[in-house]
Amino acid sequence: MPVDTDHALISSIIPYFHDQDFNQRFEDLTLQLSKSRRFLVKMEVNRLYSECSRAIDLRGRVDGECREFQFEGLTHHLDDLAIETFNEAISVYSKYTTGVFEEVSQTKNSYREQQDDVDQLRRESIEEAAKQKRRTPAKMESVTAQVPVHHAKIIDLAQFHLRKEERINTLSPVTVRLANGRTANGITSNLSVHGAKVKLASQHAIRVGDTLYVKHNEIEQLPDSEPVNLELAYTVLNIQTKNEASWYQLERQHLDEKIDSVLQAHLKIQKNQVTTDVEHVIDMLTTFGYQQLYSSKFVGLPIFFSQNDDQYHAEYALCNPANRHIINYWQSSNNILRVTGLLRSKRLTRILKLLQSKPNQLLYCFTHIAKGKKYFYSATDYELKHTGLTDLFMQFGAKKEGWRVYQLQLAPITDHQWRLPNVLPKHLTAKDSAKPEQHQYLESLSELDLMGYLIDITSEQGRSFYQQRQPKKNELAKLKVFCHSDTAQAGLKLIDTNYQSLRQEDRFNYQTPVIIHHNKQTFKGSTVDFSVHGMQILMKQSVPITASDIIKLEFPLLAKVSGNPELAFLQYQVMRATPDGKQLNLKIEINDETEHGPKLIYKIIKNNKRKLTAQIAPPADFNKLLKTLHCEKNDTLPIIISKKGNTYKVSHLVQTREENRLLNLFSAQSTMLGYGDTACIAKNNLFNQIFANSLKKISPTSPAVSQEIYIQLSTPADSHDYHTSTRLFEEFETKEDHQAFITLAKQQGEFFAIRIYISRTNKVDYKAFSRELIYAAKQSSFKTRQLQAQLDSVIGIAEMTDISEEVLQRFDLI
Repeated sequence: MPVDTDHALISSIIPYFHDQDFNQRFEDLTLQLSKSRRFLVKMEVNRLYSECSRAIDLRGRVDGECREFQFEGLTHHLDDLAIETFNEAISVYSKYTTGVFEEVSQTKNSYREQQDDVDQLRRESIEEAAKQKRRTPAKMESVTAQVPVHHAKIIDLAQFHLRKEERINTLSPVTVRLANGRTANGITSNLSVHGAKVKLASQHAIRVGDTLYVKHNEIEQLPDSEPVNLELAYTVLNIQTKNEASWYQLERQHLDEKIDSVLQAHLKIQKNQVTTDVEHVIDMLTTFGYQQLYSSKFVGLPIFFSQNDDQYHAEYALCNPANRHIINYWQSSNNILRVTGLLRSKRLTRILKLLQSKPNQLLYCFTHIAKGKKYFYSATDYELKHTGLTDLFMQFGAKKEGWRVYQLQLAPITDHQWRLPNVLPKHLTAKDSAKPEQHQYLESLSELDLMGYLIDITSEQGRSFYQQRQPKKNELAKLKVFCHSDTAQAGLKLIDTNYQSLRQEDRFNYQTPVIIHHNKQTFKGSTVDFSVHGMQILMKQSVPITASDIIKLEFPLLAKVSGNPELAFLQYQVMRATPDGKQLNLKIEINDETEHGPKLIYKIIKNNKRKLTAQIAPPADFNKLLKTLHCEKNDTLPIIISKKGNTYKVSHLVQTREENRLLNLFSAQSTMLGYGDTACIAKNNLFNQIFANSLKKISPTSPAVSQEIYIQLSTPADSHDYHTSTRLFEEFETKEDHQAFITLAKQQGEFFAIRIYISRTNKVDYKAFSRELIYAAKQSSFKTRQLQAQLDSVIGIAEMTDISEEVLQRFDLI
């Protein structure tokens, strides 16, 4: 996308480039720009300040006599005007840069500039002629814009559109009075007592927040009542534009009972003839559908912290099959989850101080086994530099089997709205099914102050480069400072993202012996907790078992309660097992032989309820609220891959955090509002190399496949358009090859190193929002079927994270 329109702004920013407060000044000067435009402007400033080694030769290119001009060892051929321009530019840039080169090459007396002036006059003449033709009344029919190739729609999985009341789909003419006093004819597409959606020609300069005065021309007044003025003031909430027309989402400003009565009477008559507008319901279903697909496949571990007495405490973590490997890694030899030691309060506080300049922090970890005990070591860049042990830690740690490199993204939680929208009418809204005891979970959300997203970005190729580090001294004893303490830490509650795995009943803490009979072997253990349909057990020895296995469980307590030893045997499915095979989560399998089991367990619970301590299962909204928060604060870029016919394509980009460097990369190159241009990862067979080939080899139960790519974003000297060059990691053979490409990319523009995690998706579980789906289908079956087809076409999720800093560290370029 060209940046011509920002030249004046860029010129005002350039003189302050070397000032200490440049970043703050830049933010102030670009406050009115969108995120992608701000990104482009900063890129352009960095490009203009890049060093230049090209000589300028204007002979035959300007209307003036050129002579030799020496500067810092370079010989230029310039005329008098160019020399004057050169000296002025040097006084601004302080050295010979790309900006100086371009200013001198484009002086007003150059033949190219003179021709550009002629071309501009011709373009203006053509545009004026076109305006004369367009002065006939604009047609109101919408023309669907053609989406350019490789463009993907940008969606937000944390935004919901709320409505206070139902709207009906009704087409009625209106007259709209604009802020400048002019009027325009339009038509409503939906209407309620307190809102409307109005369609107008798109050439009107209307912005979100403006006030429009809308006169409803065909609404009849109530008989035998005082006439009311139906030119009503509305606030513009949202604008959607398609070529020749714009749709304005409006909210009424002033409340008036008489006007309410007139509108209600009109809507009551219309409601029998038209359908209810369910656009906001479709939007919510779209959000929850894509959110469900992504939440079952994100590869990082979202962790939520509360703060008390200036100390951060890890409270909850969202887990799924794709990030379970992180939890397993941090499981200690005595079955305690030690990830909270990695994210201790003192370390988090230090990282938060660097958040403005360094939004993502790298954590280097390894494990060491001594005398049968597992010890964890971890360090940040800052800690390694501060102790001078960077090379030693990396070389020694990378040789360990437990070597890991993590990227930690932190996001403070402030003024978050802890509630989900209810898009159904009040008469269809079910009463809050959360028990009073469950509200403690919802109340605890307001105490959360920080979200961290921990991503494992370890690579086997990268490990070999860390092993090549050469420390000056081999002082291994000094690494003890990075060893985690063995003190017990507060338990981190793991919340499963899977809708189907949410508990439907309370569990009760109770220890009683159990015996597993599996593969002709017997294993003894005891329950940790149990419910009517499930239990958690702790075995005395490891059981060779995996998730989804069916086991035979002997429950002696049932024989005691029933008086029949044969009723002690039940069948359970293994839902989860710890790596050491000692802690198992089970779900009962009901058949003719075991149907007595739930009845007997229910009897035990009922007769001993006063003695048992209940584990209250969190309400369903608790799970959804945490996932929505993660989608809002996450700094990776999830992309949706869909199948159309026999081809795969990137259909959607998911907007997460407001300032997302990767989203800016794609949206900055886009020629269409609300879309991102993915050509840099899709053109010239790149899509097949990066995505399609991997997706064809994996299933929904397979672990994510990862790829690393480099992208160079630059602007040629003779153009203001951004160009990209994409290279796969495996294209480089040596460390020097990597270093050469990275160095050149940084000199010529912006360098991106990206890790992509590719997963095959499961089908959407529509039961999770069945009420909303049924309601939408009754009002608009076509749109509902269209949405389901869209969600069913998704075959993969790819989560992209910016690992540029880790790659620079990996190749010793920091």
